[in-house]
Amino acid sequence: DDGIFKLNGNYTTVGRDVNNDIVIKDGKISKRHAAIFEEEGEIIGLRTWKAKTGFS
Repeated sequence: DDGIFKLNGNYTTVGRDVNNDIVIKDGKISKRHAAIFEEEGEIIGLRTWKAKTGFS
């Protein structure tokens, strides 16, 4: 609830759907909004899936 989330290893999904690693219950967020790619503790990529609101 405080906006700080722990990444789940190399690949973390974000969205409204309960099957995501990080669930954000907000109508502006897509069910399957984005994925964050991490390697050795560093974020190396971000992918969005047709998210109307983008990712920032």
